[in-house]
Amino acid sequence: MNPALDERDWRLLAERMKPLVRTLLGDPGVAEAFIRDLDHALGLPNGPAAKRELRRVLTRFPETREWIRSEVPDQENYRTAPSSTRFLEVSAPENAAVGQRVPLYVRITRLSSGRTSALRTFDVPPQGASVVVSLWAPTLIVAGDMEADLTVPAEGDSDPVRFGLVAPVTGLHKVIVRVFRNGTLLGEAAVQVTAETEVEWQEPTVRTAAIPSMAFEPGEVTLHVQRDLEGYRFQFVGEVMHAPERVKRLAADPTKIVEQMAGELSLMAAGRAAQDSAALIHRRLQGRGAELWGVVPEMVREQFWAQAGRISSLTIVSELDVIPWELLYPVDGDRKNGFLAQTVPIVRWVYGHRRVRRLAMNRVACIVPPEDASAPAIDCSAEVAMVRSRLSGLRGDPDIVELDDMYELVEHDLAGVVHFTGHHGFSDAEGPVLRLHGGELRPVDLEPAARSRPWRSSPLVFLNGCRTAGETPSIRSNTGWAEKFIRIGAGAFIGSLWGVRSESAARFADRFYEHFYERGEPLGRATLAGRLEIMDETGDPTWLAYTAYGSATATVAGR
Repeated sequence: MNPALDERDWRLLAERMKPLVRTLLGDPGVAEAFIRDLDHALGLPNGPAAKRELRRVLTRFPETREWIRSEVPDQENYRTAPSSTRFLEVSAPENAAVGQRVPLYVRITRLSSGRTSALRTFDVPPQGASVVVSLWAPTLIVAGDMEADLTVPAEGDSDPVRFGLVAPVTGLHKVIVRVFRNGTLLGEAAVQVTAETEVEWQEPTVRTAAIPSMAFEPGEVTLHVQRDLEGYRFQFVGEVMHAPERVKRLAADPTKIVEQMAGELSLMAAGRAAQDSAALIHRRLQGRGAELWGVVPEMVREQFWAQAGRISSLTIVSELDVIPWELLYPVDGDRKNGFLAQTVPIVRWVYGHRRVRRLAMNRVACIVPPEDASAPAIDCSAEVAMVRSRLSGLRGDPDIVELDDMYELVEHDLAGVVHFTGHHGFSDAEGPVLRLHGGELRPVDLEPAARSRPWRSSPLVFLNGCRTAGETPSIRSNTGWAEKFIRIGAGAFIGSLWGVRSESAARFADRFYEHFYERGEPLGRATLAGRLEIMDETGDPTWLAYTAYGSATATVAGR
């Protein structure tokens, strides 16, 4: 930063920034580590060493550098656009009569008027920032368009946007409002409307949610796949905010298609494919990927081809989370793109949870289940040694082999990596299961922790076993390990969608940690590097099995 600032200036900036760190950085674990480093720098005796350390700490992140620029406007190198935390405000009646059209208002404000948490700021130029407001109301009828343009002024609140909602049946109806800028999701807020046969008018309930800083990243695209009363909505969000395309119904039950796919792909990974050559196996994989591509509406496929050469990352936001979107093989006429997973980073995102941009890491915990006499032997010790070697800068916790220790792990805050290696169970009837000394662990066992969110430091969870990201119907929704660990507080999750080959799985993990932790590359690119490492394994579809949840641009804090 500007060398004209002397040590006194840096100390004053540090004291003024300290109370704002949690707001500026958002991620609790990263903020706590930053404050510790800041206190250390402030405690150094006066002199050149203190100045250098204060400058190094204060300029570590883009958010802190941006704040310094706003605090030192007379320095040429600090000039920036005005910025502040913005809030998404959504208001609607709590009750409505069936068939009655009720209003839902959306605006973006400078101050919070309800429950919210302070998040990072985003820049608004003097002429204002254009955003798109999009509704998700699967059990309601939206009168008119489901999205609208809105201008955020540099000063003051935006004008409200009005939507009309009609409840066709009685019951509780949920509406999620999302805001996009240049194809990037900025934030969301939810309201609920109870529909009854007759109801007295009440004042609307207001909900606000702070909009995080998520500057537009060229080439970032999002594919939304959502259910509603009329079927499915597909929406491609890239350089242009396209309107949703509806599909009244899919040709078959997606879960049944996926089970058929998963069974076949697991046999391939185990070396028991129905085809007798790698080339024929590859052709079958292409067929499966093209079949999946055919589920996407034609208009959305055309939107993809219009931007295909400029896509830098793809985020899948889908209620059909059982579908292996990583297997997509785009092909339309003479236009072919190969498997999407071999050309661009692909990540998923869970509805209702923020994307963590930096993962604070100070420890690694490995989960090692006991040997399963009914399954082929796996050398878990070799993979554990590899993981600890790649993450040698982190504190190594003892291996977790007991169920009690697993519960202890999830019930207390954790900044670092949780890595599972070994046999992982899955059945259509009972879903996923981890078998440890002392008993079985299933996703439902983590529900108390998911509701209390004990992980404030956003760790990375990597379950490197057979079908660790597979889902199974539960009472409330389709849920699996990914959804549970993210609700507990994981900043990112990696798992497999079908059975994987153990040797390939270990190589994938090795290359992933090399790129993510040692080289400091983003989550999406590190996952892609792991895929490419094992892509050429003869007849092995393991490279397509992995799915990553989180932000494609998430990195290790401080790297």
